[in-house]
Amino acid sequence: MPEFNPKFVTSLLLRVTLSMLFVLSFATKVGNLVPIELAMVDAGISNWTVAPYFSRFILSVELALAIGFLLNLFRKWTLWGALSLLSVFSVYLVYIYFKHGNEGDCGCFGAFL
Repeated sequence: MPEFNPKFVTSLLLRVTLSMLFVLSFATKVGNLVPIELAMVDAGISNWTVAPYFSRFILSVELALAIGFLLNLFRKWTLWGALSLLSVFSVYLVYIYFKHGNEGDCGCFGAFL
């Protein structure tokens, strides 16, 4: 019988949890991209010409990170990509909070939240 390895189990749980977070974020936005495009234009991040491409790029990165975590692919790139994306999202959330207060909609999980 194989020996129980808590480090492996912890790593697996963290990878699956982060993967599901990115899959949930992707799945809630992929059906209707207009709200995320509107949120980007309202925040001044993009204009209506670039917003459709930028929103699809963000969705592609989220899906790639989810697959990377789930299948344990490109560990270093996946970790740095997730850290970078979550850092940018955190700064964006702080910006939205200070600009609109609790009433602001970041579009983070599409129409889910």
